[in-house]
Amino acid sequence: MHANATAEAACIEAFSKVCASISHEIKNTMAIINENAGLLDDLVMMSGGENISAERVKAVSDTISMQVKRTNVMMNNLNRFAHSHDYETGQENLHDILTLIVSLTVRQAAQKSLEISTECSENIEINTRLLPYYALVYLTLRLLIDHSDDRDKLTVKGELQDGCVSVCFTAPCVAAQFMTDFSENQLQVLVAMLNVESRGETNSLRLVLPPA
Repeated sequence: MHANATAEAACIEAFSKVCASISHEIKNTMAIINENAGLLDDLVMMSGGENISAERVKAVSDTISMQVKRTNVMMNNLNRFAHSHDYETGQENLHDILTLIVSLTVRQAAQKSLEISTECSENIEINTRLLPYYALVYLTLRLLIDHSDDRDKLTVKGELQDGCVSVCFTAPCVAAQFMTDFSENQLQVLVAMLNVESRGETNSLRLVLPPA
């Protein structure tokens, strides 16, 4: 029971971090939309006394449209993460999972000027408990970001080796403390739940998921 409760806490932590990050970004997009809506009002007021170029109006309209699209992408990402809990186990494409997880950490990476790249074949499928797996990959990447130096370059690589699906997180400047923290925190409960093997090296961590 204790292990299950801890695993549930890890999933809640992941979902909470995702929601907090996305809500912050949505506040930013709404602020930009509100600012440009006010600018449109100003242009309407000015149009009675001077000629307003179509280019100025279009620039404001394009900015609003871009922010609406950006918000829709974030909400779609949040929905995808949330719906990973629709079924206890399920099959999903690893490339899609890694692309989603990396997109959910853009704000944290930007705060440290980190560059995160993803490498994964588009034909690798996993069959596992999806929400815990999402939580494990997301929280691992967040932990790696926290332990990376500013302007570091991180790589998240998905591979299929001997029937096992592995995700390797690599950072040239990752501190050795990262590995210690990973082995001691509650993510190990998710590792145990999913029967994942974690392999730590000097500047990388590999999570290996055995065949379903």
